[in-house]
Parts: sequence; structure tokens; C-alpha cells
Amino acid sequence: MAPVMALFPVSIGAARAESAWPPLSSSPPARDYEVELLWSDQYGLLQKKLPAWGREALRKHIEEVFREVGVTVLWLNEPLATERVLSPLGVRIVLMRCSGEGWRLPRNAMGAVMDKGLLSRTLYIFFPTVLRGAGDKTGMGTMLRDPRDVGLLALALARVVTHEVVHAIDPEIPHVEADGIMRAHLTSEKLRGDTLTFTSSTANRLVAAISRNP
Repeated sequence: MAPVMALFPVSIGAARAESAWPPLSSSPPARDYEVELLWSDQYGLLQKKLPAWGREALRKHIEEVFREVGVTVLWLNEPLATERVLSPLGVRIVLMRCSGEGWRLPRNAMGAVMDKGLLSRTLYIFFPTVLRGAGDKTGMGTMLRDPRDVGLLALALARVVTHEVVHAIDPEIPHVEADGIMRAHLTSEKLRGDTLTFTSSTANRLVAAISRNP
């Protein structure tokens, strides 16, 4: 049986309850909704693990899932101090080199959201757990060379980040039972499979949450 990986939205201090990747669509967004995403990778985990083209694939996968529901992702590339307040729809993505066990989360938790209010949203990705879900056994400091391995990790990480970004934008958006990127639990096969997007109910709630924060 494939290992099951978990994704957890959390409020401050408390738990709440190939191809190498699928083709990218070029369909335009239905509306001009936008979210801002900023990577915070103080340990250089992405640079150590993924070549430049793999990091670009990671960004494109995240962009594509949001584009399908009419949301454009804007990447903030300039370095920002941790105390800098982002826009109402700005989300900081912090890559952690530890598991979620120290946060009193299950060992298989891949991500968590800390809700700091409307003006600052931060999510945490537990990089070792995502690597395990993507089937990587080489360790955090080993650069992937095989194109398929690079693609699978980029896809898996994109799906975890996308899931947590939704929780960061609106912590009230629930997990879904049906196949979709907002499932509470994902097997490795789901994490790396060909299709995993938003359900219509999730998409509607996400767009409504974004529209409330122009």
C-alpha cells in the first residue's frame, strides 16, 4: 500500500482540522484575480535539490492550477525581511528542513499554515516529508539529475504548496473527500499523478475569498 501523506491547516499553535508532469494549459484566466507568493528558503533547499529548469517547472505548476480557476500568481522575487508585511493577498512560503513532528503534527504532515491575520499569511512546507512523498531517497542536499525525478518532485511540491496557499488565503475552506488538490490525505501516487486540481466548490470559495480582498 502506498504511503499516505497529510496536509494540515493550523491556526497559531493548534491543529485544525509520465510523464514527469501533466501538460500545462495556456487558457487565459476568467477574471483578473491575483495572489502574491514569496519563497522564503533560508537553507537553499530548492537550489540544492532542483536544477533551474526544475524550479521553473515548480512555479509553472502552481501558476497553472490557479490559472484554471481564473487566478493569476504574482511571484515576489526581491528578498523581504521576515517582519515585512505583505499585501492582503500575499503569502510567504517558508521551506523547513525538519518534519512536522516538532510542531506536534503527525510525522507525515507535509505543510501547515500559521494564520497571522489578513495582512500577513505564512505557510510552512516540511521539505523532508515532501521528498518522501515524491519518492526521493537521496536526501535534502543531493541535486537531482534525472529529468523524471526532477519532474516528480516539482509536481509534488507544487501540489503541497498550492494546497497550503488555499488555506492561507481562507482558513475556512475545507478539505474535500473527492479527488482534488484539497484532499486532506494524499498517497504518493496522488501526489505524483497526472491530474489533481480544484473541485468546483473549492474553486468557488477560493475566488470568493480573493474577491473580498481587492
